[in-house]
Amino acid sequence: MLSVAADVPLVFGVPTALRTAHALVDVPVDRFLFVTDSIAALTDRWNAQLRALRWTAVSSPAAAGSALERTSAVLVLDPEGMPEAGELRAFLGECRRRAAPTAWLWSGRTVAVYYPAGRATLSRSSHGVSGLPMSVDADFHGERLVADVRAWYDLRNPKDVERAEHDLVRSLRKDTDGYLARLDREISIPVSLALTRTAITPNAVTAASLLVGLLGAGLLAVPAYAAAIAGALLLWCSCILDGCDGEVARLQLLTTPWGARFDAVADNLVHVAVFLALPIHLHLSHADATVIPAGLVLLAGVLLSMASVWWLLLRQPSPRRGPVALVYERVASRDFIYVLLALALVHRLEWFLWAAAGGSHVFWVTLWVLSRRRR
Repeated sequence: MLSVAADVPLVFGVPTALRTAHALVDVPVDRFLFVTDSIAALTDRWNAQLRALRWTAVSSPAAAGSALERTSAVLVLDPEGMPEAGELRAFLGECRRRAAPTAWLWSGRTVAVYYPAGRATLSRSSHGVSGLPMSVDADFHGERLVADVRAWYDLRNPKDVERAEHDLVRSLRKDTDGYLARLDREISIPVSLALTRTAITPNAVTAASLLVGLLGAGLLAVPAYAAAIAGALLLWCSCILDGCDGEVARLQLLTTPWGARFDAVADNLVHVAVFLALPIHLHLSHADATVIPAGLVLLAGVLLSMASVWWLLLRQPSPRRGPVALVYERVASRDFIYVLLALALVHRLEWFLWAAAGGSHVFWVTLWVLSRRRR
């Protein structure tokens, strides 16, 4: 049971109640009850963020009680704060284990209460705080757990609002980021923060990344030094935008399965375009007959590597992939763009062609060998 109040600060343009709900979307929660003064405003403005949730909007705690089964357990959160996602999941798990009324104490005050039979409790305590859900410690009798000092963000405190946004930004960095592509985050995150203040959607950023990447590959195919440099720089810009789409989606709770598939397809299209453009550029600029066969070997290795990564890694849930998979995911990222740009500057793109032609096959063969050994 969560509050969506007009006077509670938004975090990157999204109510903290929706952020809390998304933090619990992967745990067995039957329904999220949003208590709001304006149901129409909630559904109109944040409809995209609500799509991933099983939710009901009500205008009062009494109405929330009538929407529950008599035996439903309820977790009620303080309307003026936001929990840290991992700590909240741990608290909910402990509450379910105890199966008893349990309060969550933070800095001397109650910020959440779990009721094993919530409907009866809500019926008895239907009073609210400024029209929002009942005070979480109203008439509470039960067990109490003390929260870690960083487990809660008090949104009445500007410093805590700043801390919440800082922690969200820090979470944008991913373990699967490439070893060199981690540098991209230093640029992509500020760009993403600027994009969150606009109406630009994550899918629009993905489309822009795809177009810039294809344009960069097209310039890379031109047999001229300046064109190759310009193409490599555009490919690097495409890498930055490729990081922005996911960052904007996570900051604004707009991640969707379709968006993730679109992002993966766009990445692969740019990769294939780059590895087609490279041998064309070298063939036209060097007139070397061995370039085209090497390019075909490279393209075959890239396609086999993509198929192997999808089949052996991406199809599996993250916890089942293991530490070796993490290394391969990092290697399979767009780190190669930095190498491509460096070699384009020194006019030695043929080195990249021959190294990648062999390295791509080493990549997919060793991935299959290690995966078989792990099984």
